[in-house]
Amino acid sequence: MKSDHVTWMGTEAVRLTGGKYTALILPSFGANSISLRHADCPQDCFRQPDSAEELSGNPNVYGIPLLFPPNRIRAGRFTFEGREYRFPINDARGNHMHGFLSAAPFRQTGDAEFRYDSSTENRYDYFPHAFSVTRAFRLDDLGLRQSVTVTNQSGADMPCGVGFHSALNLSFDGDQPGDVAVRVPVKREWLFDPVTIIPTLEKRTASPLIASIRSGEFHPEEFAVSDMMEVDGPDGYLQGTRHRLCWHVCDAFRFNMMWNWGGRKGFLCPEPMSWMIDAPNLPIPAEESGMDFLRPGETRTWELDYSVE
Repeated sequence: MKSDHVTWMGTEAVRLTGGKYTALILPSFGANSISLRHADCPQDCFRQPDSAEELSGNPNVYGIPLLFPPNRIRAGRFTFEGREYRFPINDARGNHMHGFLSAAPFRQTGDAEFRYDSSTENRYDYFPHAFSVTRAFRLDDLGLRQSVTVTNQSGADMPCGVGFHSALNLSFDGDQPGDVAVRVPVKREWLFDPVTIIPTLEKRTASPLIASIRSGEFHPEEFAVSDMMEVDGPDGYLQGTRHRLCWHVCDAFRFNMMWNWGGRKGFLCPEPMSWMIDAPNLPIPAEESGMDFLRPGETRTWELDYSVE
């Protein structure tokens, strides 16, 4: 793998090259892996903005931005070990959504390694812990391999949920978006209130949507999808005419939020999440919701890989 510094739409970027792949990382936007190109595919694997201003306006819908915590926190607050955590309300449904790391500046600490530190002097907004987050990348014949490592540097247990708002380009293989199908090994779907997007705790294991996604016959361009799935395996893919855009996640990513902004926009976000929507507030065991925390000094790593086959 080789790395060098380039300018992307007026923004500093780190370009990685390895095998048949080229990738771009944006340190100033949460070390987002904003681009992945394969030599045999005519278009980018990831959804691209038209300008840096467009990315700044909504950094969660381009590339593979990091979500910390993922998805929604009901009314922007929860209580953990007697401490109340409050987040700003940033969606029209009265919740907090996606955290702030997708737009936070990371500093480069290696050829393809980037780090964010929250401390007394540089605190993560509304989150009373010192911690560090490192995103590391490797690009070679096997594709783009990335890891996120979080360390709790505070003296108290720290709630910790991680996700990626992976925006995949349905035309990566040169196809019309409507011709591309997706496969995800769905175990069951967790339903949520359509107004608040907060889980009702009702779940189902069978439906036409689940069957089509399990079989790889769901065409996301043609239908609006905004559904939270619990998965039964680490792999999934988009099927183009000649190639597949594949992903592989670590076991901690048990949930996948499937979202395409109403459909007919040329992309799909199959969003891996370590905990489900509003996990800290749900009245179910952590084993079900994925709710998790790091003890003082504890470090944990999550992995997410992309390749073209």
